[in-house]
Amino acid sequence: MLCTRRPIIAILVAALVSSCQRDAGAPSPGAAARLETVVTLPSSGPVGSTLSGPAAVLVSDEGGRPVSGVAVLFTVTVGNGGVTPRAVLTDAAGHAETRFTLGTIAGGNEVTASVSGIATTLRFSSTGIAGAARSVIIGPRPARFPLGTDSLRVTTTSFDAFGNRTSLGVSVIARDSSLVAVATDGFARVRRRGGTTFLVATTAGSADSVLAVVLAPGDPPCTAIAVGIPLAAGEVVTDVAASGFCARAGASDEEFVLIPHFSVGTPSSTLTLQVLGSGLGVVGDAALTASSNRLGLTHDWAAAADHREQFERALRDAERREMPRFAAGARAWRDSALRIIRANRQPGALVPNAAAVPANVAVGDLVTFNVNALEFCANPRSSAARVVAVSERAVVVADTANPAGGLTSTDYRSIAVTFDTLVSAVDIAAFGEPSDVDANGRIVILFTRAVNELTPRGAPSVVLGFYFSRDLLPTTSDQGNCPGSNVAEMFYLLVPDPDGAASDPRTTSFVLSVSNGTIAHEFQHLINASRRLYVNHAANLSEETWLNEGLSHIAEELVFYRASRLAPRQNFGAELLAGSGAAAFQEFQLNNLRRYAAYLRSTATQSPVGLPGDDDVETRGATWSFLRYAADRAAPADGDFWFRLVNSQVTGLANLSAVLGQDAAPVIRDWAISVYADDAAGSLARQYTQPSWNFRTLFPAAGAVFPLIDPPNERRLADAQATSLTMRGGGTAFLRFVVPAGREALVSVASGGQPPPASIRLAVLRLR
Repeated sequence: MLCTRRPIIAILVAALVSSCQRDAGAPSPGAAARLETVVTLPSSGPVGSTLSGPAAVLVSDEGGRPVSGVAVLFTVTVGNGGVTPRAVLTDAAGHAETRFTLGTIAGGNEVTASVSGIATTLRFSSTGIAGAARSVIIGPRPARFPLGTDSLRVTTTSFDAFGNRTSLGVSVIARDSSLVAVATDGFARVRRRGGTTFLVATTAGSADSVLAVVLAPGDPPCTAIAVGIPLAAGEVVTDVAASGFCARAGASDEEFVLIPHFSVGTPSSTLTLQVLGSGLGVVGDAALTASSNRLGLTHDWAAAADHREQFERALRDAERREMPRFAAGARAWRDSALRIIRANRQPGALVPNAAAVPANVAVGDLVTFNVNALEFCANPRSSAARVVAVSERAVVVADTANPAGGLTSTDYRSIAVTFDTLVSAVDIAAFGEPSDVDANGRIVILFTRAVNELTPRGAPSVVLGFYFSRDLLPTTSDQGNCPGSNVAEMFYLLVPDPDGAASDPRTTSFVLSVSNGTIAHEFQHLINASRRLYVNHAANLSEETWLNEGLSHIAEELVFYRASRLAPRQNFGAELLAGSGAAAFQEFQLNNLRRYAAYLRSTATQSPVGLPGDDDVETRGATWSFLRYAADRAAPADGDFWFRLVNSQVTGLANLSAVLGQDAAPVIRDWAISVYADDAAGSLARQYTQPSWNFRTLFPAAGAVFPLIDPPNERRLADAQATSLTMRGGGTAFLRFVVPAGREALVSVASGGQPPPASIRLAVLRLR
């Protein structure tokens, strides 16, 4: 037996020695190169809790061998949770793990594992679930049951220990169940009339209650809610509680307007309000008068303007999209050109590349322009034009392809003189000098059939003209080129077309009636763009559309004042159209009134602050009115108000707030109240007036009813009848109601059965 065992032992020892020799010869792990998941986190857990399992990773080298002693960093990348430990050294097996405590906010949580020198990171996710209810809020507040209302839905919102919403474990009862009973379907129902009780919601030792008021026949509407507030005619109460405004009338019936304003920075936000009045009288009809429609104020003008606004929107969108990539090269080109001018001390020494109109241009010269309005720099569409008038500030040219029967040389000369003495003088004084990329000291005014062709035959509106900022760019530069540029400060204008060769027929009288106003409008756009690009070197090359368009409508108004030899802040109404200012109003200001009328027919869903690219006629009308109001409110004269808005490094609301010297939101709300209050009530506080215009008399004189009292648009509250209205961010509604003599009435506002959000600002105006 001993002899037989020795060979076996020898074999085992030899094998062991051989194995040890092989281990001793195995290569050691290399540098850390791989990071892999070993254990993932549990998918969810209660908020604020430490998850039952860890997050674990494996660190290995390129050959897959585990690497020990490597620091793994665990970082919380989503949520407000925490990891323990945060930095971990891998063990002999290359493993590292950490424990994760979920954040206190219900929703997603994430931990990221990383190792220095390894590009790969690992993400571990887990969802925090709201815990059991620990507190509760009940609504509506208060719960009112006026006559005719026998039930309402009770809502409860419960929260866990960390304030996350949860729907677990809430019960609702009425303390006096003989007055009101709360059913399992969530409705509270009246069991008898007359009295108050509390509806109580409880959860996990926490409770909330709301007063329930059940009115009996003969009870005052404000019972147990509020005390009747007497208001003087013209008095405005702001920040009214949505739970109920109680008004008390004196010896005669009194009329009020409830004004909800959706003060929110996002115009696309929408919500629905429910307004209920108790104890209301009947609103009487207003005296609706209008003279003959001699100024052509059409009720459907907003819809008719749609095609024109679509074209302008597409043009401005192209500028916002394309201009930024040309800015640096254009500025370098312009700076180089200015150095040449200064070195030669002669403006004529600069010869811009491919400028359409030279400095020494004369009547009769032929020049060539790109008239393609649908593309930015590509595919130039060349058209020859003849110089028909030259003045100190303008070069007027006419496309040689224009239809027969167009403007005369006298007409063209008149337009050039009007530009010199009126339009350019006003716009430059208000907004600043434009650039001069073609070094001729003039603005090019091109009358071309290409503008007529932009309006499809039979369209309800007409493109009157435009400016295109691509014409401010060089055709070549070191950092980019725009072959489609005309290298000129210029406008493109509609031409007469009596026979309809290019589009629908356009008469000479029509073209002459709209040309100067169009130039005034487009010149502001040109000044705004050229100064942002070349003078102020603004980071934002394009002002937001709503403000840019509003400023151009202000330009039209300013030209009206100069042409009529009148001034703002004179509260012009019907008397204006009976006096010497009527012709200037017709030419330069009538369209502003039309746009404002479109806004007044849709105030709840429109705002002076538009969405990106928003230039619909309603927004334009609101923006123009607000800008005039803001300037009138800021100072006794316009001063540099318009200049600062145009010459700004920022855009939109930031620009407006900087010039106002305060947040624009409360100023917009005061303006919204003034839209109804101005010239409608007794002694008003100054912030609720519009000093420049009396629209209550101007509209009838122009042939239209003031839209806010026009029956198709007006909102009236009827007793015990809920009124529902949809509002958009920035919108304002006006709801008339009457309180009978010697009585009180209650008006309350809700949204989906709950108090409306804080962004709904309520005001009440007493009319009479």
